[in-house]
Amino acid sequence: IEIPFAVPAEMIAFKVIGTSMMPAFRPDAVIVVHREQRKPIESFYGSEAAVRTSDGRRFIKTIHRGGQPGTVNLISWNDTQPI
Repeated sequence: IEIPFAVPAEMIAFKVIGTSMMPAFRPDAVIVVHREQRKPIESFYGSEAAVRTSDGRRFIKTIHRGGQPGTVNLISWNDTQPI
């Protein structure tokens, strides 16, 4: 999305769509995050993060260790089905 101020090239902005992470992230809220992952995935376990899936989709979710090595579960605050 376009935002009314400049951000460094390594940052990217997103507009929240949907209610799965309310009340922390409301629809139409704008978040600015690093464009690429900068820390090991394990450092995000239990935290909310902007995530890019292997098929290119983007989500704001809580990250949990997955059931298989090298995988994670993406959990919504208001949805019982993990991604």
